[in-house]
Amino acid sequence: MTELNWPEDLLRRNTAVNRALLDAINDEDLTLQSCGGGWSVGEHLRHLVNFRQGWVSELSPEFAPQLDGLDTKTVQDIAQALEKGEVAALAAVWEQVQQGSSFQGAYGSHPGLMLTHIAIHDSHHRGQILATLREFSHTVDDNPIWKPWNELEEDL
Repeated sequence: MTELNWPEDLLRRNTAVNRALLDAINDEDLTLQSCGGGWSVGEHLRHLVNFRQGWVSELSPEFAPQLDGLDTKTVQDIAQALEKGEVAALAAVWEQVQQGSSFQGAYGSHPGLMLTHIAIHDSHHRGQILATLREFSHTVDDNPIWKPWNELEEDL
């Protein structure tokens, strides 16, 4: 793997896991909220969209306009918004790598750490989403969610 391939591969696998989760839920599930309080499933997912938008806007504002005004009312809207955020984040990272520079203010050791941060952050919220879904007896098949971590790069 080249220097950027590992974070790009991580982001692709993370994207596949997010897609598997989104494929397993419907628009009504977005309103489910843990009995213990906290965010609803939809709020967690919208936060993932906003997380990408926030970091791209902060570190590479030239890639942020494509993330303005994204609709996140439905599962399909959220899937499209996440995809646009991932495209923008990857473009921002590639630009830094091609220039041989780092982002100013964050991820100073390697711009690819932005993609790692996205994947780790998403994982945290996916765990909360899955816990909430289980509280409401909504079973999500773990196989499609774990599959991207076991696949070869070419299979993604």
